[in-house]
Amino acid sequence: NGDSLEVAGNAYTPTEDLCVTNDSLTVTGAGTAETTIEANITVTGNDNLLEQFTIEGNYTDDGTGNNFTGAEVTSASPGGFIIIEGNDASISNTQAENVTVTGSATITNSNVSNNAGTGTITVTDSGNATVSDSSADAVTNNGTATLLNSSADTVSGGGNTTIESPDPAD
Repeated sequence: NGDSLEVAGNAYTPTEDLCVTNDSLTVTGAGTAETTIEANITVTGNDNLLEQFTIEGNYTDDGTGNNFTGAEVTSASPGGFIIIEGNDASISNTQAENVTVTGSATITNSNVSNNAGTGTITVTDSGNATVSDSSADAVTNNGTATLLNSSADTVSGGGNTTIESPDPAD
């Protein structure tokens, strides 16, 4: 608990996908252009911070209170997904091709898009997401989504969607 792991700038290709089971662990890369992990990463522990690297694969959060920041998640045939199955996740300053929320998450200052223009934030019927100061090609909401000062080319689904923009006079 409370441990830190610094990952130097390099491309890492582990022979298996990675799983973080610890609680309160900080994993810091040297930046998205310097540190690349070519594997799927699953976090089952709680209150972890993962930051400053690129994942060529998927990032799955099945814990509680985890933070994923300053990162990029790209496709690696297949890949590029952030999947939030746990609760109270925080995603910030991150680029991903798709985000699926079945638990609860706050997404801030992030971009969800891909070359095909189909990068989607999907909130399932059990999901709850607050998206602020972010952009996506699309938002599909069947749960509860709040979009604050964010943009999406399309918003669809049968969930409860609240869209708020700042008053231009402010």
